[in-house]
Amino acid sequence: MTAVHENEQPDTYPWRAAPSHLKTRRQLRAAGLSPGGQDVAALMLGKRRGHRLIAHLYDIALARPKRVPSAAQLDAIAKATREHQARAAERHGYPRTDLTVEVDPGSQWDRNQPFRNHSQKDNDMSINAPSNDALDDWIQADLAAAATETAPVGHGQRLAYLHALVAVNQARDRRENYFVDMQAAEEHGQAAADTLAERIEVALERDEAALTQLPDNNRDAHAAALAKALTWKEASPAAADRVTEITTALRQQWGVLVDIDELSVGIDPEFDAHTAQVEAQARAVRVRELAAVDVVAGLALPEDVKAAVGEVMTAWSDQYFEPEDPQIYVDKEPYRYGELLTELGKVKMPDTDRAALEFTVDYLRNAVDVDLLDTPVQVDPGEEARGRAAKMLDYFARGQVQPGRMAEEISVMTAPDQDAMREVGRAITAGQPVETDIWPGYIDREHVSEELMFYAMDAGDLLRVSDYIVQEAASFAQEDPERLGVTDDTFLKIDRMATRREQLRAAAATGKGLTAAERHQITAVMADIDCGRIGHETQLPELMWVDERTKAEVDLLRSNRPAAQLSTATTKQVRELIADSGAVEHYSHQEQIIDHAVSRISDSVYSVAAGAPLGVEYERKEFTEKRRSLGEALDKAGVDRDTKLKIRNVIDGRAREAGQLGRGAAQRRTQWRTRTDAAISHRDDQAAQRRAVANSRAPRTNSRHRADRSAQPSSPAPARHSMRRTGPEVER
Repeated sequence: MTAVHENEQPDTYPWRAAPSHLKTRRQLRAAGLSPGGQDVAALMLGKRRGHRLIAHLYDIALARPKRVPSAAQLDAIAKATREHQARAAERHGYPRTDLTVEVDPGSQWDRNQPFRNHSQKDNDMSINAPSNDALDDWIQADLAAAATETAPVGHGQRLAYLHALVAVNQARDRRENYFVDMQAAEEHGQAAADTLAERIEVALERDEAALTQLPDNNRDAHAAALAKALTWKEASPAAADRVTEITTALRQQWGVLVDIDELSVGIDPEFDAHTAQVEAQARAVRVRELAAVDVVAGLALPEDVKAAVGEVMTAWSDQYFEPEDPQIYVDKEPYRYGELLTELGKVKMPDTDRAALEFTVDYLRNAVDVDLLDTPVQVDPGEEARGRAAKMLDYFARGQVQPGRMAEEISVMTAPDQDAMREVGRAITAGQPVETDIWPGYIDREHVSEELMFYAMDAGDLLRVSDYIVQEAASFAQEDPERLGVTDDTFLKIDRMATRREQLRAAAATGKGLTAAERHQITAVMADIDCGRIGHETQLPELMWVDERTKAEVDLLRSNRPAAQLSTATTKQVRELIADSGAVEHYSHQEQIIDHAVSRISDSVYSVAAGAPLGVEYERKEFTEKRRSLGEALDKAGVDRDTKLKIRNVIDGRAREAGQLGRGAAQRRTQWRTRTDAAISHRDDQAAQRRAVANSRAPRTNSRHRADRSAQPSSPAPARHSMRRTGPEVER
């Protein structure tokens, strides 16, 4: 398909209101023309059932005649068509010899009449219609062809259908463009034709190389590969093999049929898409259960405890190794985990080991509803900071992180790591070229979380496109069924997902600084997205990682939810009182002023309820000033005295509630800070003991090398960098 350059915005027209010289691809094809390599001349925009419609328009004056096939090409197409029909007949239980044997159709059938829709209740046909056994092979073939038009159902089949449709469209356009380019080159002479032939040969070799490196278990990469393979299937045996391999997998796994000769896509009506979808979900559930078994096996438990726990995990896993009913297996997932935790509770072990064990199981099943302050420390804060080091230094170089913030960020690191960061920081300040990736290969958990979110967003967008195709299937015959809703942007999104998937898999497999549970979590989340168990980015796990910084942040968000609810309730209640007074006209300038003052009050309520991160005195002063401003705005609007008293009572009451919530939130922030300090001290003391043993002298702690964290502002953990928005607006 022709791309629209970002710096060349095409003209736009309402739906069906474009000038007569601008045509869609389908209209050009009906007139025996093709775009001829021209850019999109204009866009036609519209809406149907809430979905946006976009049609690419091309200038008919720049269009070129479509390719006229030669006699040899027509013979080849006829041969391929006969072979395709023969295989279709064999799939439906008819020998291919029947296609060439004349059969008496009977007196009631006239071959010269057009095929009739047998679902229609024609009285004249119902009287003398023959039985199904007497139907001619050509009628059976027509029925089979009509049946392949069945719409895809379920998450997996719809996405497979979309992938195949996009690949077919891309291959068709590439082939047409190559032909148009060759025609133009031949018109310019043999030298131009030879040059183009060389370019095409280079493109073929590049695509052949890509087809030999196709990753396994990457449906998006397979869709992109199918587009390449269909483009070159006649010129390259390797491409032809890939076409067979990928189309066979689509047919076997999801019942999606790709006609490689006609370049069309259909659905096998006999394929049980529902069962295939349930089985895919069951496999995703199994991924998480096997992850739990693997991670628990690697926990540092006493030998006797480890043996007993291993027996419980093995028995639990083997019990559901091959479920007879995948649907029940998926539905009973919470019950099975409850059963597991009950059996693990029977094993005698220290409380600390039990806490680590139960937290691991809860984490890997995305059911971490415990108090995160009670969970064990599993990641060294300094190791987690290594993954963010390059990003922090880049922000520092751009002036987006101040030296004081950098000092706080790196204070969780070991003394040698802090020295390494400071050395790079001094070089940046001096304007010297420096490599900021001090610890290559370490995983930035924030970055991986963002990539997973983008992966889930793209997967959701593709599913919505496939759903739209199914919903609008009836109108495709008039709106170009091959391309409506399947644009170049869709192909780019699929290609982007293929690349992102491999990057995430590499992070899970080889990334440094992750625990075994976190590696499994990445893989399991992708499996959940692929099978539809996670259908939207908001359904990603609340606790993606087990490091202290992430747990503290999740705990902070949990604390902020009641604050956001209290702030929203304050705004709603005050606005209702103002509206009931009737003193302020809707959409007036005075109403805007009052709404702004109310919003400022609500922001203060939120900040106090969230623990007054800027200090209690600051928040008290701000609240007093904002309440005074609201009172002045109400006076100017002429709000009566009783209403103002009611508003004052509401605001003061909400402020008291916020103070109660804020004390708890502030206390939890202090607890997280104390917990982080304890983890750092424990780590540094152990390092000192190891050095002492190595040097055969008494151990000494290296606390003097650490920054004085007690003198720094209290926060739940090293604060997120200043580029990420925080505050009541984000929460609410």
